[in-house]
Amino acid sequence: MDKINMEIQLNPDQAKFIESIQEKYKIRSTDKVVRILLDYALTEPTQQDEIFTERRCLRCG
Repeated sequence: MDKINMEIQLNPDQAKFIESIQEKYKIRSTDKVVRILLDYALTEPTQQDEIFTERRCLRCG
């Protein structure tokens, strides 16, 4: 399957989290980590409300 390049902006702690998951689970790239997270949301529709409707703002002061 062809992949599409997409630029996203992350906060430093988010990037560090993705990198730590990559290292911990020996995933070949940070891109793959993000795809795994997205695939989870896509394949678990019952979890989508839990993921996307609860406000989780770690930087909202």
